[in-house]
Order: sequence, then C-alpha cells, then structure tokens
Amino acid sequence: MIVRKLLAALIAAGVVVGAHAVQAQGTRTFSRTYGEVEGNERGFSILEASDGGYVITGMIADDLAIMKIDAGGNLLWTKRYGGAAFDAGNMIRHDGAGGYIIVGQTGSFDGGEGDAWIIRTDAQGDTLWSRAVGGPGYDFAMGVALIPDGGFIVVGGTESFGAGDRDGYLVRLNGRGDTLWTRTTGGQYLDELFGVASAADGSFITVGGTYSIGGGIGLTDDISVDRFYPDGSRNWGRRYGGSDYDWATTIMTTRDGKYMITGQHDGGNTYLLQLSRSGEQVWNKTYASSGWDEGRSVAETADSGFIIAGRVDATVATNGVLFQDLMLIRVDKDGKHLWTKRFGGELHDEGSSVIATSDGGYVAVGFKGISWDPESFQTTADIYVIKTDSAGMLGTAGLEPAGIASGTALDLYPNPASSAVTVRSADPALRSASVTVTDLLGRTIHAGTLVAGSAELDLGAQPPGLYSVVVRSGAALSVRRLVIAR
Repeated sequence: MIVRKLLAALIAAGVVVGAHAVQAQGTRTFSRTYGEVEGNERGFSILEASDGGYVITGMIADDLAIMKIDAGGNLLWTKRYGGAAFDAGNMIRHDGAGGYIIVGQTGSFDGGEGDAWIIRTDAQGDTLWSRAVGGPGYDFAMGVALIPDGGFIVVGGTESFGAGDRDGYLVRLNGRGDTLWTRTTGGQYLDELFGVASAADGSFITVGGTYSIGGGIGLTDDISVDRFYPDGSRNWGRRYGGSDYDWATTIMTTRDGKYMITGQHDGGNTYLLQLSRSGEQVWNKTYASSGWDEGRSVAETADSGFIIAGRVDATVATNGVLFQDLMLIRVDKDGKHLWTKRFGGELHDEGSSVIATSDGGYVAVGFKGISWDPESFQTTADIYVIKTDSAGMLGTAGLEPAGIASGTALDLYPNPASSAVTVRSADPALRSASVTVTDLLGRTIHAGTLVAGSAELDLGAQPPGLYSVVVRSGAALSVRRLVIAR
C-alpha cells in the first residue's frame, strides 16, 4: 500500500513518467514511457480522444489497463481491471456514444483456461459493462469494430469451440453487451483472427492467419481474409501467402472503401496488402530489411498514404544480444516507400499500434525495455508512446533510417509440434547462441542455449498457438515462427 501511494504521488508529480517533448512546426511531438515501480507494462492499442488527447489499452502488472494522456503526453488517469490471473487489453475503439470499447483476454473472470474479455466504458474509463465470453478452453479477443446498429463485432481465437486445435472466433454483441451470436472459422489446424473492419451495410471483413486453408496446409501460415454478412454467414474468403510463414495483424477501411492489411511476409519482412471492396488484390508490397521485422498496425494518412508501426531488429547489439526497436514506415497511396524511422533504447522495444493524428502527425504505442535478465531472457518494460510530426521526427531528435544486422538460417522440427522441438543451426556464429521462445504477447516462455549448434526444447506445457523462436549471438540473429498444435 505504501508503494502504491508513493507511486501515485510520483505519477502526479510527473516523476515516474519518462519524458521528452518538444513543439515542432505546429505539431506537438513527444516520447514518453509510463510504468509502475518494478512493474511490467505493455501498450497494445491507441486512439485519439475528442479533446485531442489519447487513450491507450494494454496491461499493467498482469491487469488490463486503460490510460488517458493529454496532447503533450501528460498522464491524466489510469484505470485497471483484473484479478489474480493474467488479464490484458488488446484493442480499444470508440463506442459511438462518447465512450470506449476494449477487447482482450482474462484469466481472472472465466470458466476455463481463459476467456475473451469485452469491456465498455464511459469517457473517463469507468465501466458501463463487461463480458467474459468463451468455454472450457483458452479463448481470447484481439479486434473489435462498431456495427452501424450500435453493436459490436469481436474477433480472436478459441480452443473451446470449432473444428481444430484453435479456430478463429467471432462474437456479435449489441450495445448492451448481450451476445447475439458466435461463429468459428478454420479447419483442423491452427487458425486465428486478429483484426476486423465493418461496412455501412452491417457486413464486416476479418483478417488473421491460417494453417488449415491455403498453400501450406498444416505446415506454413497463410493470411486469411473473409467477408461476412451481418448475420455471421460468410460471403467470401481469400488466402494470401508465400512459401514461408505469412500472417496479418490489422485491417482497416480506407476513405475510398478499400481495405489495407499489414503483417509479415515469408517469416521476416513487413507486408502491406491492399484489397478492393470485393476482396480482389489491388497491390501488395514487402518492405525488406536485412534482418527481421514485422508490421503490427496500419493507418491512413491525410494524403491517402499509409503509416505502419511494428518492430525491427536493432542496429547495435547490447551485451552481445541484438534486441529490437519500435519501427514506423511511411508509404504513399500506392505503397511506395517514403521513409522508415526507428525508436527505442538499448533493450527490447516494440510498436503495437499507430494512428494519424488531427494535427498532421503520428502517434504510436508499444513498450520499451527497462531491464533484461540474461538468465531468464525476460524483458521488463514500460508502456512506450511516441508522437512525431508528419516526417516521423521527434522535433530535432527524430531518428533516421539505419542499417540492420543480417539474419541467419535456422531449422525447427517438427513444426507444427506437439511438445518436443529441435532447434538447429549450421551457422558457426550460432553454435553457442541463446535461444528464446516468446508468445504473441511477447512473454518469454522458454530460454536456453544452443550446444554445438543444436538444442532440444520441451514445450509440452505450452498451449497450442503461434510462437517466435529467437536465436541470437552477438550480431548474428535468426527468428522462426513455431506452431504448437495438438
């Protein structure tokens, strides 16, 4: 209690909130971190409030959190929701009535291994209603969209219902939070939904990843895009991908009615895909670095171009470990690359969500590493918000694009796996490298070391899902996606 009271006083005084802020050419810019003393925080989604400030959802010390900051990044309030288990907010959107709708996951208020969690609040972040939706298995929500009748469509994943190890999960609610219907998508393997966008006629389009349908059934992931009628019946479906892992995290509707999707292509490069209203591909672009990177969020800019947020390999190793930076990529309306900027410190940093702001700039949220345990390979982080001008600059402190350390080859087998996984690299630089396995939220679930270029991982205690296997030694790095399926 004493620590919490001291923390509240420090936050009120602006001590705990790390800050860098300037006014540049009429667009306010800043770089700030927000965190508790010895806490562990992540920011997953951000939107602009009607007063010019910003509202964020994510997690604070395993609680779902909502934060409000003003236009200069000053913390106005924080609301936390949760219990004894892990809870997190994955997306926040305006609810159409002056408040907010937040979706995520809860292990504290569920009847199984975890449920999708939907919370509706007023403009001050106070709860109007909350719902935990799911079954006896692990279920979660990743995206939400407002439907024209004032209700909501929520998407995510479910291990409680459906045909496979994990299926895409759709939940339709009215404005009071009552469930109108639920649907699952997918086949016998791993399928998940990460984003959703609605249309004026009440239909909606979803995006995610599938191992069940596409060119690499059961072996590699493809991007899944599906359009549904208002009653949840499917209108059409499309699959996009290459010979390696492809997945998408966000979909948004452009001002001219097209759809923009971002994610990762062939297991290592940021991907941007534009579709027509009928789901036909207009164009796709890959923004390749010499290392590993991915797009997590995309927004339309004032000139009908696009801004992407995500993460990219750092340019310099810290204590022999190559971490990642928060990344912004700016492209024009046809996907032509204009610039890339990176932000962060010496440890692991990521970008999760970005929007174009009313003053012509951009604001992104993610997390910034504040400490790293070399024994457990666990990063402790604060919520990280950067507000740039239209050129991606933090006043005079904006960072220019830089080179990225090269990647190296890595073999995982079997993949998908049920429990035991062999990690092997023929690269001499990785013969005694560190091995870290993380889940979709960036949590480390295994840490070890290659011995003579090989390691056996026992992941039998982990739930089915998509994981990242990261092998590092100095500037040498390799990242592969791993699927656990049973």
